[in-house]
Amino acid sequence: YDVIIVDSTDPVGAAVVLFEEPFYRDMYNALKPDGIVVSQCESIYYHQTLIKRMLEFISNIFELTGYYYSLVPTYPSGTIGFAFCSKKYHPLKDLDETRVSELGKLRYYNPQIHKASFCLPAFIKEMLPDHLLHINNDLEI
Repeated sequence: YDVIIVDSTDPVGAAVVLFEEPFYRDMYNALKPDGIVVSQCESIYYHQTLIKRMLEFISNIFELTGYYYSLVPTYPSGTIGFAFCSKKYHPLKDLDETRVSELGKLRYYNPQIHKASFCLPAFIKEMLPDHLLHINNDLEI
């Protein structure tokens, strides 16, 4: 696959396996050499232990990993996070703003929102070791 997007339920019951290392290894193996996985990775305000555990094993599987989040008013805390996992492409350095502008006028997404999604609050940067934030640490605003 070129891209795998995991929009899962919360990590309870049968969905627990979607938040574990074997699932991410399977996705890695299913991707083409330049493939990307984006997966639901819970809220930075409520699930810090889970996020840290997931990023630890994801960073041992994929060449480029990071955490980003978006505003979703219907979720607890109004945010939801995502794990970015890539074999090749960097979500910030490889962002092609020309391609974004070719999409026309969008209601929410733009290159600035894209970059800002990888900007993490200080308490998350303190919680996560630098080696888990190499994509986030590359952010230049």
